[in-house]
Amino acid sequence: MTRIVCVAIGLLLLATTAKAEYVISGLGAKSCGDLANEYRRNPSIETEMLVWAWGYWSGANAAIFESDKSYRDLDTPVEAQKQSLLIYCDAHPMAMFVMAVKDAYSKFPLKKYSPASTSR
Repeated sequence: MTRIVCVAIGLLLLATTAKAEYVISGLGAKSCGDLANEYRRNPSIETEMLVWAWGYWSGANAAIFESDKSYRDLDTPVEAQKQSLLIYCDAHPMAMFVMAVKDAYSKFPLKKYSPASTSR
């Protein structure tokens, strides 16, 4: 848990110094259809997809946490996260992968930070 808090704080610090300009690169900029074709050739791309999504979700959490101390609870089974991405991509093969990631993120429960509920 301490590691997660340290990572979140680091991301929060980065978010406060970043410009308000967003550029999508890496797997997020690929279409879901392209990633499906890549998956057929190289199933290990699934891990890269999840890593890219976790980075995006963590950054998005840092941004909303800064504004109102809320966050999306990412503590869901990895298999469920993967399925959410794959279901979206199957239904939207022309969409950029980032859209699947954003869709999945919107489904995580929204919570408010409560200092009383944290342990040290």
